[in-house]
Amino acid sequence: MKKKLVLLVGASSLLLNYPTHATTHEFPDVTLKSDVIKIIDNFPLGIDVQAILKFLNLRQSLKNMLYGIKENDGTYIGIYIYENEKRSIESLIELEQALLASPSLTQEQTNQLMSIKSVLAQAKKDFLEKSRPLMEDAQGAKQPMIMLMKEWAQKANRKDSYILRWSTAKEGEETTYFEQNVTNLTLFKTFAHDLIHFLETLIKSCPKACDSFKDFLKKQHHKTS
Repeated sequence: MKKKLVLLVGASSLLLNYPTHATTHEFPDVTLKSDVIKIIDNFPLGIDVQAILKFLNLRQSLKNMLYGIKENDGTYIGIYIYENEKRSIESLIELEQALLASPSLTQEQTNQLMSIKSVLAQAKKDFLEKSRPLMEDAQGAKQPMIMLMKEWAQKANRKDSYILRWSTAKEGEETTYFEQNVTNLTLFKTFAHDLIHFLETLIKSCPKACDSFKDFLKKQHHKTS
């Protein structure tokens, strides 16, 4: 229970903060203000405490995939195995880009590229598993979320974002779109950064839900004190 409380308290500090790592794009400060956000703010089937918890869990999972898990000494340990070493997606992107740009590959380089493709396949599998709770919640209610993503994309200067195209895929075909279009680690990183920023924007655009989340954390603290 204590470990769970620590995670929840940590979640509160992440509520309005952006990743400290370098992102693919420089994101402006964005707040969603459409009528949709006013309706779903702190609504049980919209953005409530449980939704925020799911958003923060997915956010942290994406950061772990991209950069690794932070150790007590401040270093990061990757969660994917590449040539018998634990590596992060971020640490493999430069090598992947060089290999993809090469007009010809040695056998060793071909093996390296195949190993990177295996990391990408596992990362995509991990994302689909971690995002399943949100996808299940969105079934039958995609249109309001698409409207919010379009508003985010406009204000964040990300009109060509993969998450916007992913969200507008036919219901039930989102997984297929993701599998077919996120074809390298750079695209995965861009997709993840956009999704992280959208989720953070969505949370901070719901002040009533944020207040309820803070109350929830206080109650959890009192239960253990």
